[in-house]
Amino acid sequence: AFCLELILRFCVLRVKFFTSSDWKFNVFDMVLVFLSLFDFVFKSYNLSFGRILRLLKIITTVRSLRHLRATIKLQTMVLAILHSLSSLVWASVLLSSVTFLFACILAQGITEHLRGGSDDATVDFITVHLGSLSMVMLTLWMSVTGGINWWEVERVFLD
Repeated sequence: AFCLELILRFCVLRVKFFTSSDWKFNVFDMVLVFLSLFDFVFKSYNLSFGRILRLLKIITTVRSLRHLRATIKLQTMVLAILHSLSSLVWASVLLSSVTFLFACILAQGITEHLRGGSDDATVDFITVHLGSLSMVMLTLWMSVTGGINWWEVERVFLD
């Protein structure tokens, strides 16, 4: 298939095959086809260019992606996402900082609550879900994102 494509391209472009702006890629494709032919001929001698040839074919496939000029909207969206990553990182840092602050406050309140004495069901829930600062942060995150029903956590503090 690559060989036929190369022959057709050479027949259509003729001299421009080597003088157009894509001449480097045309030569690269020509080298790929010749390597494929050598691989085919030398397979009987157990000489294999297989790995190199596969790598070059992958490069050719990736090269063909640049011909997808119809995807300008997709390129625009990808660039917008890439340019907004720094804002996303800072928003994540801010959200994590606020969660950490409230987790510290909540952990301190839980410690004071346990010193005052509680029933066994409350202590079991607190031990599992609010036993350490990292678990308090995880429980807060799960409450916000729907991983755990926030009412279950709230009910412990209402008792």
